[in-house]
Amino acid sequence: MGGQIRIYLYPGYMTKEAALAQSPRLAALVAELGIDLKEVHWDGQVESLPTKREAPALVRASSMMNCGWDELGLVCQRGGHLAIYNDSLVLLDGRTTPDTFAATVREFLKANARVITAPAASKPPAFSQPSYPYSIQVTKVSGRPGYVHKTKKPKGKRRKERARGRRGRGGQRYW
Repeated sequence: MGGQIRIYLYPGYMTKEAALAQSPRLAALVAELGIDLKEVHWDGQVESLPTKREAPALVRASSMMNCGWDELGLVCQRGGHLAIYNDSLVLLDGRTTPDTFAATVREFLKANARVITAPAASKPPAFSQPSYPYSIQVTKVSGRPGYVHKTKKPKGKRRKERARGRRGRGGQRYW
């Protein structure tokens, strides 16, 4: 089948690999269906979960969430998401049940995994400006083709200091 679906993880140190290791049945379903899980972190509050307008996702519950399990189950049901915890489903009343986990998750993944197609190959741009950690100011263009003399243009506070000239004690200039 293939496709991609987001999985919301909390707390911040949780990775999709760790979530799949703690949920072997989910890992088997994802591998069987060829689904790619896109890891997204949330802050443990139901307000930060996506709304119904966005694509449905898996939401992994945690014992450290800043909301109740019943609240998470209700918000996920309203938003079209599936709340899971290891190999169990989070129900609307906050309880977890492993009974229908495999069938429910398989149906959810088949219905909501988006197939991602690779964009058509395009030509690279004729000229791309390299990114520098400082801004570039062109001071002189020589007669040789492809050669531009570049100088660093200082930014912010340091720019003002250099424009005024750095002064030491007693007002003498260092340069």
